[in-house]
Amino acid sequence: YEQGNVVYIDKIEGSHPIRAYTEIGGRAPAYCVATGKALLAHQTEDEIERVLEGLERHSPNTIVAPEAMRLTLAQVRDNRYAINRGEWREQVSGVGAPVWNADDFPIAAIGISGPAARFTEEALVLFVPMVRESAEELSRLMGRT
Repeated sequence: YEQGNVVYIDKIEGSHPIRAYTEIGGRAPAYCVATGKALLAHQTEDEIERVLEGLERHSPNTIVAPEAMRLTLAQVRDNRYAINRGEWREQVSGVGAPVWNADDFPIAAIGISGPAARFTEEALVLFVPMVRESAEELSRLMGRT
């Protein structure tokens, strides 16, 4: 997380010929992607409010109403994962979960994304346990108990 954006630092490509593309070092608005929402939800209230003041539409699915985004971020905190339903790129959906350090602060997020045609609502729900468990395992490696 950096100034309202998520920065991609690593990725593993899928084997399907049609996939979602991200570039190492690339950025996306945190409020539009699953990994970003997983991190944004745990920022300070001041930072969240700063981001909510600048919500812009990037696809027909982007959440641009501040109150709706507040509710979304509250759900992320409660559920320990976030979902993107084509909010950054209309044809890309995904699931993300925060990775915590020993000080109980989210320092990264892990996620899975792909074409919305394959990452349907039913498929996203199936990915949630795998993404959350992977994030929890990384958190343990980072010293979180």
